[in-house]
Parts: sequence; C-alpha cells; structure tokens
Amino acid sequence: MRKFLFTFLFPVLVIAACQNKQSKFQTGEQTEDNNSVKSVRDLLLDELDTTEIYNDSILCGYWFQPHAAGVINIFFHKDNSYEFKYCENRNDNEVIDKLKKGKYTINGDVITLTSEDGWDDYFNGVMYYKNNGTNYYLTSQKGIFYLVKGSN
Repeated sequence: MRKFLFTFLFPVLVIAACQNKQSKFQTGEQTEDNNSVKSVRDLLLDELDTTEIYNDSILCGYWFQPHAAGVINIFFHKDNSYEFKYCENRNDNEVIDKLKKGKYTINGDVITLTSEDGWDDYFNGVMYYKNNGTNYYLTSQKGIFYLVKGSN
C-alpha cells in the first residue's frame, strides 16, 4: 500500500501543487464576496477598454500561445509591469513551471522584460513585436514562444 501511495499519489499531488502557483491574470481572481471568480476578460476590462482588448497593435493586454493558453501567457499592464507564465522543458522529461514578474521596456519592435530574479539560458527576457501583414504577434529570439493577443 505504501508503494502505491508513493508511486501514484505523490506525483499527482506534486503536479497539482505546481499548477496552483498561478497569477490572477492566468486563471481569474476571486471576487470580494468569494462566491465567484472573475474571468480573464473581466480582469482585462478592469484595466483596458473594449477596443484595446483585441487590438493587437496595442501591446497592453493578454497574450497567449495558441493551443497552450493555460500554460504560456503574458499580461502587459499599462504601468509597464508584466506577469509571464511559461514552462521550461529540460532533458526531455522534466517540465518546470515558471511565473515571472517585473517591468518591460520597448525599443522599436524589441520588448525587454526585466525580472526580479533574472533570466537563464532557456529564455533571455527579450520578445519581438512583429506583424505578418495582417496581425501582430510576439516571438522570442530562439522561437520558443509565439504569442497572439486575446481575452482568454
């Protein structure tokens, strides 16, 4: 029985604990009455007007990786702060969830993210703001991230 608990139950609890380290902009936020959770869209409306939420020519807002929005996303605030959630794949069998917060600066199409605890060789904190002729998108130097704008 102990072997079963250690082999099967322990990994499930560890994974669940890792997934609970999320920012309010990635999963929504508990309201004051604690009876409901604000959606990402509602949180966006607290800071942006409706024309800014989907306008990808405006950097501020919620950007996510298609088909992985719950795992890889970033929220750029109007006060030049950000919250960036992503996962790092190491050694083909280890995945590390990361949540970085800090300030960003824009120089042309280069967005530099500064993080309180720094960056590593997986991602250096630099994103590129590009346009494919139709839409704007964000990408990283090594092509690890490809983010589009939306509300959830």
